[in-house]
Amino acid sequence: MRRAAEQDPLNATWQAIWAAHLIDAQHVDEALDIARRSIDIDPTYFLAHNMLREASWAAGLRDEAVAAFERAHALAPWFGVTSGWLAAAHRLAGREEKADALLATVGPTSKPLWGRVLYHLLTSELDAAAEWYEQMIEERDPFALLYARTPILGPLREHRRWPHLAALMKLPAIAP
Repeated sequence: MRRAAEQDPLNATWQAIWAAHLIDAQHVDEALDIARRSIDIDPTYFLAHNMLREASWAAGLRDEAVAAFERAHALAPWFGVTSGWLAAAHRLAGREEKADALLATVGPTSKPLWGRVLYHLLTSELDAAAEWYEQMIEERDPFALLYARTPILGPLREHRRWPHLAALMKLPAIAP
């Protein structure tokens, strides 16, 4: 991904995806720099703000993460991932009404479903996270397999339902 981004340095999408890979590899400082570069390239691109919020969250920069959540959601209120992260941030900050209102606007069919999985992972509702993840698998969402080994999914891999979920994806049942 780094090579793709270096070959096309003004491509905000490649920069944002590179930041996502760096987050998953737990290279958070570099991910923050790349996400900020993506925003510099295109300040109106929701995915760039989405990656900045994820990198900021991973770095423990909660205020910066929430500001990026808000911007990403304002740019793409239809994108379930930004809605899920923002609703979780509100819930964790004690703003239950805001979280509930945001979840109500996306409804039960928000896409991608990963946003619902994230919401429940971040709020430690692992049974609900497992249900939404299973729905991702049933709908053959390719990101279900991609996210299976990400650090944020760690609590779900330790959950009692992981062997079933892993079997649905034809993965080993042992938590990676």
